[in-house]
This record gives sequence, structure tokens and C-alpha cells, in this order.
Amino acid sequence: MVTIIPRSEWTSTPNRRAGRDLKPSEVTAIAVHYPATGNTKHKGETKAQTAARLRGWRELHVRPPRSWADIGYNYAIDQAGRVWDLTGLNRGAHAGTAKANRESVGVLLIVGNKETPTDAMLASFRELRAWIIKRLPKAAEVRPHSSYVSTACPGDKIRRLIASGELTRDPDVVPWYESRFLNLKGDDTAGARSFADRAPKMVADLTKGKPDIIGVCELRDAQAKKVFTPLMEDAGYFAAYVGAGNGLYLRRGTKFRSRGTYYLPKAVQGKGRREALLRCRVKVNGHWLHVGVTHLDYRSGPKFDKLRVKQAKSVVKAMRRFGVRFCLTKKARHIIMMDSNSQAWVRDKAMKPRGYVPAVKYSVDEQYVGKKRPVLSSRSIVTASDHRIVACVIGKARPKR
Repeated sequence: MVTIIPRSEWTSTPNRRAGRDLKPSEVTAIAVHYPATGNTKHKGETKAQTAARLRGWRELHVRPPRSWADIGYNYAIDQAGRVWDLTGLNRGAHAGTAKANRESVGVLLIVGNKETPTDAMLASFRELRAWIIKRLPKAAEVRPHSSYVSTACPGDKIRRLIASGELTRDPDVVPWYESRFLNLKGDDTAGARSFADRAPKMVADLTKGKPDIIGVCELRDAQAKKVFTPLMEDAGYFAAYVGAGNGLYLRRGTKFRSRGTYYLPKAVQGKGRREALLRCRVKVNGHWLHVGVTHLDYRSGPKFDKLRVKQAKSVVKAMRRFGVRFCLTKKARHIIMMDSNSQAWVRDKAMKPRGYVPAVKYSVDEQYVGKKRPVLSSRSIVTASDHRIVACVIGKARPKR
């Protein structure tokens, strides 16, 4: 439970941003800042010293040339872990554009340019973030100020904490791996005019923060060879396998074996179709994992909903056989990335009854894991493609001492 020091404890001036509430339908992120105070060390500063700094920064913001209504940030956190209410959940002036200010909450981390944030500061940020998300449910993404405009803010150390996920990571759990899945349907026509232009943005979104496993479906072999795989290689990944419209990319240095494509039986194929499952045995953080990537029949209507259920059952059987063959039968060690093309049929009639639950789902795209595998976090990420990236972090609770 976060404790927020009220505005009245650092200034007696009225909040001139009051009444300009941030809207839950618009806010999608928390923007992180630092004060750019050079080599100043803020660790050890008293509550009174921090209050004085906040008054000084407010004065800097309201006087010319800025002439803002009030201090630009919404909240601040000092090195002692104290959380300060600056302007509350009202529209700020911190992210660089009017649109960004409408869509983000500004949090100032009071650290010097080269100073390392304390554990207390990180813990308070996580608590404040949870508090914000309860009030603004879409504000799950954490972004550095520099992702909005060209600036050094919030400094290299905080940017690394954001990119690695450490800033938002729950210290009471142990992450096992992060996986991301992108459905390229809409960009999968061979030679599509926009693909080469849009692919760099897709790859940047897929690889930001360096997730362990990246699955892609509806990827043509020619597109992978000429465009997508070279971009992934530049980002530090390699193609473990690409074929039959599916692709699996791993961080450079990751061990894998027994890769290949399993074509679904003719009995569950649509006329003229050849749907397939990519299967691969991957070693992540010292443990073997079985990964599946697939896309099911895309045609609409109840007839094809039933067909997709049959296809999904076939996918599960194929993953089980793969697990038996390589002595990894526990569903907790399986992850299936799927473009199911069905809102609920596949999930409720094929996957859940067989012990697989969605670790993350957005529209027709999802990642399934065994129901006993804890999902530490999940989210959808906006990308240049027609479909969003669905991302999840899988792990376990840290043993209690």
C-alpha cells in the first residue's frame, strides 16, 4: 500500500491543475523523469530538503520562459522512497507534447544524473504504479521521457531499468522468461508494398526490453529471408526456425534443438488449406521449454469455429507427443503462441479442457500455458502491424524465508 505525502506538505500554493482530470480512456502509460541536477547526490536528503527542491522546481516551471500553470509532474519519489503528490491525477506538462501529456502520468524520480536509484525508490515506484493502474487501468506501460521527445531524461541508468523490466518487476517473484507473439495477418501478402517500411517498427517493438522468445505467424518465407530476419539479427536475435507461415526467434546465444513443422492432419484441414504448428525445444535460464507457434483457419462463420476447435485439439495433441518424445510432458513447460481466429470457441472448447489457459489474450491472438504456471504479467503492445503484440512474463513466487 503506497503512502502519498499530500501537496500541502511541500507548498501552500493552490493546485492550478485541479479540475483537468486525466481520463481513464486516454491514459496508456506512466512517463518517468529525473530532475537533471548534474552529479548531485540526493540519497540521504531529508523530507524538508526534498520539499524545498520541489518548491524550487515548481518556481522554475511557472516563471518565464515556461510560464506553466504549475509544476509539470504528477508525482515525485525521493531516494528514501517517499512519494509526493505534486498535481495529482490531473493533466501535466511533462512529456513534451499535448497528446503525450493527455496520455501519460508524469512521475519524477529524484536522482542525480549518475546516481543509482535506491531499492526504497524502486519499491515505492512499483507501489505507486499499482495505485495509478487501479484508477487508470490502461496506464500499464512505463516509458522514459526520451521515448516522447529528444532528451537525456530520465538518464541512462533509469532507462536501463525500464528496458530490463527491473523498474516494474515484483521483487517477490522470480521471472523465468518473457515471450512475445505477433500476428502479421494483413502484412503477409508476398511483396506487400508496406511491409518493408513497417517491419523496422514491428521489430523494434518486439525486441524492446530483450524478451527471451519471440513468435511470429503469417510470415512468408520470402519476407522473412529478405526483410524480417535481417532486422531481427541486427536487434540481437536469430531465427531458430521459419517455415509454413510461422517463425520463432531467440536471443543470440540461446540453446535450442529438435525444431520443425508439424502439419495438421487432413481431417482437420480446410479445403485447400495446410495449417501447421512450429515446434521447438528451447533452453531458457537453465531450463528446457517446449514452444509452439501456429495460426488456425481464418475463415468466418460457425462452421469454421468448429473447425478451429478441431485444429486446436490437434495442436495440443502434437505438443503432448513432442513433450513425451523429449521427456517434457508438464504443461507448465509448454507455451503455445496462437492466432486462433476465434474469440472464445478455441479457448473454451479446446484449450481449457485440456489444461491450457491464456497467459495473455488480445482479440484473436493469444499465448497459452499450463494452468499451473504462474503468469507474472501480461500486456498487449501497439505496433505498426495490423495486430498488437501479445506479451507475457512467466515465473514463480520467490520462496519465503
